[in-house]
Formats: sequence, structure tokens, C-alpha cells
Amino acid sequence: MAVITASIDHYYVRLSRGSRLQLNERDSIEWQALIVMQGKPWQIFAFFVKDVAAAPPNFRSPVVNRLFVFLPLEHYPHWLDILRNEAPLAFVFDECHPAGAALVTAAEPVGEGEAVCCPPQDSRPPAGGDAPQSAPFDAFEPNARDHSWANSYLLAVASYYIYGEGGQLNAGGAFYEQFVATLRPWLAPPEDSSVRFDFVSDENLLGGAGTQAMVMSTSRFVLVIFRGTQTVLSNVPSDWLTNAAFAGAPAPVLWAEPGVVAHNGWLHAANATYDDIIDLIHAHRDGQNKPLWVAGHSLGGALTLLLALRIQTSGDYQLSGACTYGCPPTGGGSFYQAFNNQDLQQRIYRWVNNDDIVPQLPLLGYSAVGRKFFINESGTVIPDAPPAAPTFPSIADHNMLSYARLIHANLPAQLQSRLPSI
Repeated sequence: MAVITASIDHYYVRLSRGSRLQLNERDSIEWQALIVMQGKPWQIFAFFVKDVAAAPPNFRSPVVNRLFVFLPLEHYPHWLDILRNEAPLAFVFDECHPAGAALVTAAEPVGEGEAVCCPPQDSRPPAGGDAPQSAPFDAFEPNARDHSWANSYLLAVASYYIYGEGGQLNAGGAFYEQFVATLRPWLAPPEDSSVRFDFVSDENLLGGAGTQAMVMSTSRFVLVIFRGTQTVLSNVPSDWLTNAAFAGAPAPVLWAEPGVVAHNGWLHAANATYDDIIDLIHAHRDGQNKPLWVAGHSLGGALTLLLALRIQTSGDYQLSGACTYGCPPTGGGSFYQAFNNQDLQQRIYRWVNNDDIVPQLPLLGYSAVGRKFFINESGTVIPDAPPAAPTFPSIADHNMLSYARLIHANLPAQLQSRLPSI
């Protein structure tokens, strides 16, 4: 057993009347209050639940310094009092827990005058790999001029987490807090004060789904991550697929060269947030020439392409690269040629998972752009794959979590040992 204390730099609280935390593919638990605490180097997620007996064991992440604890709801006021008084917290670990991650057997506020022992934090690497970096995005290559496995995987992780819990996407709500709490340890070490997040949302577009994106940055790069379509991510056939295929009349892309057309709905969605996103990119760059990367899944992939082309065409910024996952055909006419003319074709990395239905949508006259990275039925990645005949479409292959995990499974061994899977 070991006891480790954590002094909390800041914390935030989320109350709920029925939110559920997904524990695995089958199980979830309802929680009524959540306190996310940021310490050095610990980040603690304390879920307060009515039914503690139904909660999983407390645990410590084997890769990053994150603790997950489940506590009785009646303890919530006591924890708030302790935090408001800036008292430290103590966590008791069973370092020999057979699951590989240390089991948190107790998590208690430390009262005034109580003594705790503070042994060195566990430095054992996760099973099968080297000790992880202080932050996974340390492996991100912002200046890459060719395909980077680290970039494709890390942007896939961000494109998965942009969906949030239950699709609650508003800057003041649970999604923003959840996304920041999850991605902050991935982006940079805790002491890096350059990390910044800004959420962009334009509601009541595309049947109410709106355009949503997160602009985030460190001292090394700026990222724009677009949200896709939650119903498709959940493997639920939706009207979105029908509307995308048959109701998306092409519209001229007025800011591009003559002859370029794009899906009317996606073009409208991309234009609606362009000015806000450009302003945020400028703010995140803060006078520095930070490389800019854009990514998105599903509809988010289409928005990624439209933003990439507009940025490059307007000369607002120089795009370093972009990754799309399960992206639908987005434009027609001279759309493909416009990417060639702007020297973008080789900087777009287009991921397609086997029989994914969305890249195969029957949008006549539309063309895919970018270098195709195809994941075949055995899970093997084929870089720069040639065009292929349509296959029997699969909604299951469109799942963003599957994309992220399959890319991780194909990472070079040395890189795979450094980057945690989700």
C-alpha cells in the first residue's frame, strides 16, 4: 500500500439530475455530482453517486496521472468544504493490483494536523512498453511535411472526444468541462501554461445539429477539431444519411476559384463559423507562427476540407496539414483540382475504415480529396490506397472509436509504446 497526497491548484463542479458515465460498451452508472480537480501532477475525477454499490472500483490510470474515484453522494458537501479551505487530499493505492493500474482503495480529504506519508510516485511503465511521455501530444509533429503516424492517431483521439458525453455541446455545459479535463493531460505537461481551449458553436443548422468545433493550442501548434454527427457515431441510422445523399444540392463556393461546388448544407455550416474560427486561430497563435492542423470525423471531415481550402485560398493562414476520418464526398466540379492548385492534396490525410458507409455516399459528381489511408477488413492500414469500387456499406465501420483504435494498432512499435490507446 502507498499513500499519495495531492494539492489542488483548481477545480470545477458539475451537478446532474441523471447523467450517466459510460464504463464500458455495456455498463454505465448514473452520477449526481462531479468534481474535477487539477493538481500537480495529479488530475482527479470524483463522481458522487447515490448507489455506490453499483459503482466500479476506484482506479488510477496506468498511463497518465489520473485518478477516478466513486463516492457516496452525501459526502459531496464535505469534499466541497475541504476544497474551499485548500486542504490537501490523500489517496491510498494498492500498487500490486493485478489489473495493471493501481487500485485506489481509499480517497479521503486530509484534516488539519493529520500526517500522511508521501512516497515517490509509481514510475513503473505500463505493461509491454516504455515509460510514457509527460504528455502524449509531445509526439505530435506540427511541422511534418509527409504522413505522421503520431499526428493521425492523436488527431483521431481528439476527433473521438469531441463528441462528448451524450452530445452535450455548449461552452458552459458538461461537454466543455469534460473535453478540457480529458484532453488537457494529453496536450502538454501540467506546468505548461500555454495550453488554451475555445469552443465554437453555431446552432440551428443542419437540422439543429449546428457546427461545433474546438480550437486548442500549446506553445507548439494550433488545432481545430470539428464535431461530426453523433447519431452516426452511435451506429444509429439517421435521416442525416438520406439528406446528405439526396437533398444536398451542390452550391458554388464563392470564395474559391470558378467552377468549384460543394454540398450546400455543409458549405453553409462551414461558412457560418469561419470568421469566429479565424479570429480564434489568430488569438491562439498570439503573434507566433504556430503550425495549424485541422481534423474531423464524418460531417466534421467535410467541414475540415472546406476550412482547409478556404484558409489556403484566402491566404489567411498556411495550413500545415489535416486529417479526416470517414469523410463524405464533399465537393464537385473543380473541387479536387482546387486542392491541387492550392498545394493541399498531399497535406490531407483521408482515413477510410473498410466498408464505412459515409465515404461511399452516392453524391454524383462529387470527388474525394487527399491521400487515402485505407483500413482493410483485417485491420491493416494500406497507405496511399488507390480508388476502389463501392463495397457493401457498413454503419459500424463508421464508428470514430474504431478508427482511433485501429490506427493505434497499426502504429510503429516504438511509437505505440509511447501513446496510450483509448
